[in-house]
Amino acid sequence: QLLHRPLLLSLDFFRHLKILAPLYLNHPNPLFVTDIENPKRAIKNLNIDNPKYVFIASYLNFFKATLSAFRLEIKHYLFVNSVLKQSRRENDFIVNFCLQVIKPIICHGLTLSSLYLQAADRLFQTIKPAGLAVVSDSRFVELSLSLTAKKYQTRSIMVSPNTLPDLAELNLYNTTDKVAVVGSFIREKLIKIGLPAKKIIITGDLSLENYQLLKSSISRDRVFSKLGLSFDQKLILAISFRPNWLIPLLEKEKFIRWAYRAAKQIPGAVIVFKPHPTEKRSRLLEELSQWGINDALV
Repeated sequence: QLLHRPLLLSLDFFRHLKILAPLYLNHPNPLFVTDIENPKRAIKNLNIDNPKYVFIASYLNFFKATLSAFRLEIKHYLFVNSVLKQSRRENDFIVNFCLQVIKPIICHGLTLSSLYLQAADRLFQTIKPAGLAVVSDSRFVELSLSLTAKKYQTRSIMVSPNTLPDLAELNLYNTTDKVAVVGSFIREKLIKIGLPAKKIIITGDLSLENYQLLKSSISRDRVFSKLGLSFDQKLILAISFRPNWLIPLLEKEKFIRWAYRAAKQIPGAVIVFKPHPTEKRSRLLEELSQWGINDALV
């Protein structure tokens, strides 16, 4: 049962929970909106029992969505193919190559975007939210909700944990009414790329507030006991990462092996690998096993 006029919290990514948890716990009527399969366990790790959440896809009108998706796929496919034919006639290899690469992004990405927007629109019409909070402006759920909030003139805020913009400065932070940032440095950077100063609020890092909320359930003794460590051991902490097209698995393996060998050269040292927020602990354990590293802690 959904309460009347909730604050929507866009949960696109498990890592965003450390920012969203304090908002959820301090609001009288919060509601997660997600496309993550089975998010309940991850939410519970943040001391949130019986969380209220909805799947954005559940607000799609299946027949209408399927029909519009089919029409869009055909439209985009015909458009891209006509451009490809033109580039072949002009024997422009680079243009032709780039178009082949972006063809699925145009044909499927625009269609998927349309489906998310349809679902967000129906969600807003159904539950009439009082406000919206997002953590970023680059994923389907947060973008579709932010754009729909503008359409229905619903108050919205991006609560960003970033301390500086990405190098390309592609994220413009302009999809919501307000932006909450951690400090003055990122604020000045955002003003420099064109964000109005009156839209920016300095709040500090909400993940620290989340840590304060969790402090009662976390203690050094408990962590050391769970990992089987003693306080007099030398610990070396290595942060793992999820392989992607920028950092391939081979590079990750080399990093892990180098860190492991370096730790072995220090008498009495124990290396602890911390999974990146974007990767599963079980997957990291599998990789370590494949690389013959069976005595490191995760």
